[in-house]
Amino acid sequence: VTLAKIVEDFEIPTVVDYLSLDCEGSELEAISTFPFSTRIILTATVEVPHEGASEQLQEASEGHGKLGVGGTGEALVRLLGEHGLHPVFRASVDVFFVNVAHPDFQQVLYRHYDPESLKFDTWHQPLEI
Repeated sequence: VTLAKIVEDFEIPTVVDYLSLDCEGSELEAISTFPFSTRIILTATVEVPHEGASEQLQEASEGHGKLGVGGTGEALVRLLGEHGLHPVFRASVDVFFVNVAHPDFQQVLYRHYDPESLKFDTWHQPLEI
């Protein structure tokens, strides 16, 4: 079953306030079927495979728009970015994204943007609680 089929069958609203996606490594495959042409995701938490993705997350979050064509994580960040979803911060392997179309986009970035959590050298470090 694809994400597009679920959206269609359950008549998901045009505006999705929040999406949480954790498919144990199949996130890119799942989100690539999302009907972005008819739906918009305002905020999302997505498990992003760490293989090469953290540097891309940092660059994307800083507005450099320089995403490589490497691993699954990079492709996932790039795909979400193409649909307006901006990486804000990372907690372990989960990355929180906010859409530029979100009515409080600037406020969310101001309050929660954490470029340090998106840096490569912090990717494998455990979070302190």
